Amino acid sequence: VYRAIQFVGRFGCEIEPKTFVLLQDMVARGDLETLPPERVTEEFKKLFLKSAQPSLGLELARRLGIIEKYFPELHALIATEQEHEWHPEGNVWIHSMMVIDWAAKIIRRPDCTLSDTEKLEVVIGALCHDLGKPATTRIEEGRVRSRGHSEAGVEPTQIFLDRFTFGSTINESVLKSCRYHLQPGVLGRSLEQKIFSASVYRNGVRKLLRKIHPQSWRVLIAVAEADHRGRALAEAEGAYESGETFARVIAEHHLDEEVAKPLVSGEDILRAAEEMGIILKPGRRIGELIRLVEDLRDHEDVTTKEEGLEAIREVLGKE
Repeated sequence: VYRAIQFVGRFGCEIEPKTFVLLQDMVARGDLETLPPERVTEEFKKLFLKSAQPSLGLELARRLGIIEKYFPELHALIATEQEHEWHPEGNVWIHSMMVIDWAAKIIRRPDCTLSDTEKLEVVIGALCHDLGKPATTRIEEGRVRSRGHSEAGVEPTQIFLDRFTFGSTINESVLKSCRYHLQPGVLGRSLEQKIFSASVYRNGVRKLLRKIHPQSWRVLIAVAEADHRGRALAEAEGAYESGETFARVIAEHHLDEEVAKPLVSGEDILRAAEEMGIILKPGRRIGELIRLVEDLRDHEDVTTKEEGLEAIREVLGKE
């Protein structure tokens, strides 16, 4: 059954009617419950990585009853409507199928530098990005709203991933894509509308990189772009400016390098303390002081190493 799903996704073939009934009967009988998670995972990997249109396989899974029976988080998307102004394509399931197909296009671009693991993170992240909408969708003043769906999507995404054996690295990345997929667009619009200055935008990007670390920011941007394009709107067809701006600012200011390296190091702190006549030992306290500086940095209260050390000296002087 799962092989049929990934074959349809990969090759766009049709299921012969008698075979379809056979597969449907197997699902209804519960035959799939005898399969180990590792086997199911491998078939889904083929669907996700080798299909130009993974939605074809997922649609077959829906028609066979697999989605309703084994993946209720995905099945709930079918009955979840969206605001027509932003999603004229229809419900969240339709949108998610468009998004996963766009994810498949993005990872196949000639200039894509993502590893196979990262490509898998993109496609699964695209599938799961709106799993929080069923729990958060409401009608407010005649309009469909899904406030807080990014945060709400983390739990159902974790439940979905627990049925597979993709591994902790992929799972963590998918969860972060679910949680933060709206942020590149929010930051981009805030800069475009001059709500944010260039420096505030840059700091916002840096903070987001910290939140998703060690996930590659390219994975998050790919999921965000797929979400942006997976809609029946003309604006989804042009350049993805939020992603382009995000990438340009990271490159110009080496923000991805900054995330991997805090503003002040443990050695910097030990040296500053020693100069004050304070004896500190490597351990939890050093980590707390490093995080203190990074938090101040997030709020733009410090921007240089010396400012960070001065903040530490002030704290140590009060202890």
